[in-house]
Amino acid sequence: MVESLRTRFGPAAQMGVGLAVVGLAGYAFLALAGHTLSAADAAVLSSLYLLVNSIGPGLFNAMEQETSRATSAQLATGGDPRVVARRVGTVTLGLLGLVLLVLAVAAPLLIHAVLAGQWMLYLAVLVSVVTSAAVYLVRGLLGGMQRFGGYSATLLVEGAMRLLPCLAFAASGSPDSVVYALVFTVGSGFGALAGLPWLRRLPASTQAVSGPPVRALARATLLLAGSTLLTLLVTNIAPIVVTSRLSTDPATAAAFAATFVLVRLPVLVFAPVQAMLLPALTKAATNGDFALMRSRLRLAMFAVAGIGALGVLLAFTLGPWAVGFLFGAHVRPSALVVGLLAVSTVGVLIAQVVQPGLVALGRHRFATGSWLVGSVVLLVLLTLPGNPVTVAVLGQLIGCGLIAVSMIASLWRGLRRARLPLPFVSNRPESPRADAVLIVVPAWNESQSVAATVREIRAALPLAAVLVVDDGSTDETGSVAAAAGARVLTLPFNLGVGGAMRAGFRYAVRNGYRAAVQVDADGQHDPAGVPALLSALDSADLVIGSRFAEPGGYHVHGPRKWAMRLLAVVLSRLARTPLTDVTSGFKAVGGRALPLFAEHYPVEYLGDTVESLVIAVRGGCVIAEVPARMRPRRGGNPSHGPWKSGVYLFRACFALLLALVRRWDLTMPEPVVAQPAPQADPVG
Repeated sequence: MVESLRTRFGPAAQMGVGLAVVGLAGYAFLALAGHTLSAADAAVLSSLYLLVNSIGPGLFNAMEQETSRATSAQLATGGDPRVVARRVGTVTLGLLGLVLLVLAVAAPLLIHAVLAGQWMLYLAVLVSVVTSAAVYLVRGLLGGMQRFGGYSATLLVEGAMRLLPCLAFAASGSPDSVVYALVFTVGSGFGALAGLPWLRRLPASTQAVSGPPVRALARATLLLAGSTLLTLLVTNIAPIVVTSRLSTDPATAAAFAATFVLVRLPVLVFAPVQAMLLPALTKAATNGDFALMRSRLRLAMFAVAGIGALGVLLAFTLGPWAVGFLFGAHVRPSALVVGLLAVSTVGVLIAQVVQPGLVALGRHRFATGSWLVGSVVLLVLLTLPGNPVTVAVLGQLIGCGLIAVSMIASLWRGLRRARLPLPFVSNRPESPRADAVLIVVPAWNESQSVAATVREIRAALPLAAVLVVDDGSTDETGSVAAAAGARVLTLPFNLGVGGAMRAGFRYAVRNGYRAAVQVDADGQHDPAGVPALLSALDSADLVIGSRFAEPGGYHVHGPRKWAMRLLAVVLSRLARTPLTDVTSGFKAVGGRALPLFAEHYPVEYLGDTVESLVIAVRGGCVIAEVPARMRPRRGGNPSHGPWKSGVYLFRACFALLLALVRRWDLTMPEPVVAQPAPQADPVG
């Protein structure tokens, strides 16, 4: 059945049918309970239904979104999705445990105040939490891999396993509220099982990508959970407030509630778009293809405009009649009320489209912030004196409009900040390969160590290209590096680390590489730490490998230590992110920073560390830091001896002062057409 739907109607139709079955099962559950049970039992099951659907969409739907985003990003970088699955599984267990703990603490209140003292219904709530966690995790993985056939199968089976048994128990003539509740809550578990066949064959990994850390996944999930809970508040609070304020006019309150349900139908129809849009936008953002990302968002916005305009037109013309005919309302609302509420629904639809774009760019907090601002404004407006219906309509218009405008502004800023203004490249590969990562090794008279360093890099990162920049060496550095299997870029005279790295960045940009990683030739940087740097580039433009991010790894003393701490404090405030090792040469550069450094990377003393960070900040780059291990030198002469520590303190402070007061023209030259990234074969 699913394959037939996929062939005929495509993924959107599959998702739509699945959501329709789930929705039908929910309505049937309430309707059957109302017709076959006592009024008291039906009321309790209605409370259970609201509780279950608040926990599932409110918390675990957020986990689904972040799972989808992380899986899509991992696949776009050639990583193993099983890494994401394991880490998201850890987050899911943590969230599940937290929810169960809260429910355990609230058990007396829930059982006696909400569930009429029925312990078995409380057990059904616990079952729903476990099954919801399972089905949303499976859907997140399927969505991230864009296996929408499996995704729709989870919806179809979940809805069917709720609907059919409830119909059977109703027809048996001996319905029971506990049986209804357990059947309804285990349906999600069957939905999760239905999606497992699509997870048997996961895409093969093409390079060692470590994937997002558990802490980052948990933080993003909590932010999205806030967004989802606020979404539920915005889309449900107005009828509740109106009903409470119109206690003496229940007919008008019921008509308003029915109107609210009617105008929100486009939100349900448009729901599959968000699940399908997020992985596509994440893949485009991860690959740096922001033109494709804007194109997808533009297309989705056109769909919103079409559906929204049709909904508003129908609301103004047929809305009052539909409320009376479909819901049996005794009081018909005015066409203006129905139409304006439909306009507010357009704001919710816009938010549904824009939020995946923000999540794909890693701007989760802006999505949550937009919902928070809109929710606060809505709640304030709902408390204003006056006609409750008029106040509610005004609150919905302003609140939903504010959410939409805030999200659009945040997305516009995010796309503008993330846009890649390549100085030498006018087009990039649509889907960069793993070998589109360039390891740049600046080397000056490092013939004793460069060969071992190159061989270690090639062994640890076989799909990455290695470029040794021979910085005017007077020994055999270049020939030794070439013999070890590296490309060699020879400079005619010594420029220093900054000049060598600028040459390496220009080589990376001109040849279409998506990222460049600096690894020193003396062997102090461990190539095994490169995947962690590249993984952090998913949400940053410049990633520093810090020797001090974890305790006990690397130690400095005296004036050198003081200078490093001073630089870290000042640059952390400038970058608005905690940095512990701003003089580290172990760094990954991508996104906006790569073309910026190719044109403006400083060559002065300490410019490759201190001044480059100031340039990155002023160029609008996002800077991040991950722990890194530093090893002893393999050979050659160290650039700093102990006797230079005092001089280092003075020069570091002076370099920082110059970097802060200096002004750069960070404009980019006209782009030229890029050549594809060459294969990682040795060249001399």
